[in-house]
Order: sequence, then C-alpha cells, then structure tokens
Amino acid sequence: MSTAGLFFFITLIVLGLFDLGCVLFKGTGSTISAFMVDAGIRSPFFVFVLGVVAGHLLFPMRAVEPTGKTEDEVKKKIEK
Repeated sequence: MSTAGLFFFITLIVLGLFDLGCVLFKGTGSTISAFMVDAGIRSPFFVFVLGVVAGHLLFPMRAVEPTGKTEDEVKKKIEK
C-alpha cells in the first residue's frame, strides 16, 4: 500500500471512530453524515468539490499501454 493510501485508510478509521463516538454520546445530529447532508442542502457545490477531490485522490486512472492496433481492429477482435 502506498503512503497516501495508508494515510487515507488511517484517516478513514479515525473519522469512523469519531463518528461512532458522536452517535454514542451526542446523538445522530452531530455525526459526519448529518454535517454532509446539511452542507449538501446549504451548498451542493461543497459536496461536489469534496467528491471530485476524493475521486481524484483515491481512484486515479491507470496508464494503459498502447497496442498499436486501430480501433477497427480491436472492434473486429471483440466481435469474434
């Protein structure tokens, strides 16, 4: 696992424990989920930006090796 992956994994565990503590001691109104729902209602752009940033950091596109074949050759091979 990369350093960034380990960092996000540990951060996720810590936030999950924090959220559990909020539910157990303060009720569901103080959870991260309640905050996100409230933020989404007040400013949908905030939640969108958070999703884009998380998507780019956690799910990067992998490089694909070029095959040297044209698109038509690939389609013909798939059809067979």
